[in-house]
Amino acid sequence: DDDEEEEDNNDVGDNDRDEDGENFATKISNADGDEDDEDNEDEDDEDDEDFNISDDNDEEVDAKFRKTVADLLQIKTNEKGEVEDDSDEEEEDDPWTDEQMFQIDGALSATFRERTKGKETKKDIRQRVSLFKLRVFDLIDTFLKKDPENVIVLRLLPSLFKAFNKSGKLREQGAGYRERMFHMFKRLPNVRAVPRLTKEEDILYAHKVLKESIMMGTRVKDHKARFIANSTTKYMLRVLTHGETEISKGADDREMIGQLFVNTFLAVIAEEVTSYMTKKNSEFNLSLLEYLNEKYPAISWRLIPIITESVSTETKPYRVNAASGFVVALLQKKKHNTKHPENFEENVACLTKFFRVVKEVILKENKQKKKSQQWAQLVRSLLLLVRNNKSNDEDVRSLCSEIATCALKDSDAKGVRTVCNQIFSQIGDPMVKVGKMQNKKGESSAKKGKKTNGGAEKGKKQAQTSSGKQQKGNDGKQQKGKGGKRKASSK
Repeated sequence: DDDEEEEDNNDVGDNDRDEDGENFATKISNADGDEDDEDNEDEDDEDDEDFNISDDNDEEVDAKFRKTVADLLQIKTNEKGEVEDDSDEEEEDDPWTDEQMFQIDGALSATFRERTKGKETKKDIRQRVSLFKLRVFDLIDTFLKKDPENVIVLRLLPSLFKAFNKSGKLREQGAGYRERMFHMFKRLPNVRAVPRLTKEEDILYAHKVLKESIMMGTRVKDHKARFIANSTTKYMLRVLTHGETEISKGADDREMIGQLFVNTFLAVIAEEVTSYMTKKNSEFNLSLLEYLNEKYPAISWRLIPIITESVSTETKPYRVNAASGFVVALLQKKKHNTKHPENFEENVACLTKFFRVVKEVILKENKQKKKSQQWAQLVRSLLLLVRNNKSNDEDVRSLCSEIATCALKDSDAKGVRTVCNQIFSQIGDPMVKVGKMQNKKGESSAKKGKKTNGGAEKGKKQAQTSSGKQQKGNDGKQQKGKGGKRKASSK
């Protein structure tokens, strides 16, 4: 290698042209593109294309720059930076050591960076930053797909929250960032595997992320931001419960589902549910309650007292209907309710109070169509309440009888009356049987009246028909008699 370097150095002194006949000074002047690529080989080759850094191969390089590069390469040049012809001198340069070569590489890189510095436009810088961010998103997305069980995934989520919110303020690139992150969060609840938490610090951090995601879902107005917050909440519940659905006692007598602290989670949810029922500007997403009903009905039953305390006749009707829908869905969890009848028995007082509030809200409704829909939902809820009342609680029976009677008086909808009759038959109300008998008698008499009226009309029609036929017969006889007289006179 040393011999080859000596030969190269001698070639510089003896012959200042390379194999292609190109002057070495010209090569230095065209070094912008070539040396830059060579000295920055650690950087990605695609960066130069995407950053739109101008290519200076076609520009003249000033003498100062040529001289600087030549000095670094220990090449003799004149004041204009042109290589001097030293072919007459027979000097042998000492070969460079590895350390010297590394130093020269660094100096050359700095020189070319300094030259290109300031030639980048603001647009070039924005494109470079945008490309970098998109590559980071690609890296995170790949990581989530390849290693979803890694605990590091949890550490990424808060940063992605902030990035998503801040990207909304960007003009052009912001939409691309948001779309990329939105699709990542959309897949999050359905990933094939989730991290298994073994360290206490990871469990506490997971609860922190869970709380932040719930709060984010109620503090932002952007529907996409609420969606990703909800997706993250579902994902974190899946991480903490890890397939468990039943509440159990922990080592310190703390109620838990898997590694989820039930009371800690309920405290956060209770605050948001109360805010939703009492404040106008709450953005709480009810799909979270639907998810709890579907996956964790044991937690949903703990929310019944919270909902009951926060609902009043002053609450907006559509929010009361949403709460009523939540209760209906919970009462329909037949398998869980059969396995845990204590949940219903513990919440009977809250349920009766809640349904009485719902009744008062419906009575305040002015639009008849909406009122009928609300009565239909309420009486269906009462029917489920009666069927879950295995202990035949007197308060439940009294409540159902009271509300069903009110519904019959206030609504003429056929569906409402049908469900109310089912409720009365379930609770065994004797007045209902009498009402049913009277209704049947009234219906049968009405049918008989219809039949009687129909028979009278039919008799009239028959009489008219027969009289018509008789009149026609008499006219025929008269005509026949006249014809006979005419024949006799002609004879």
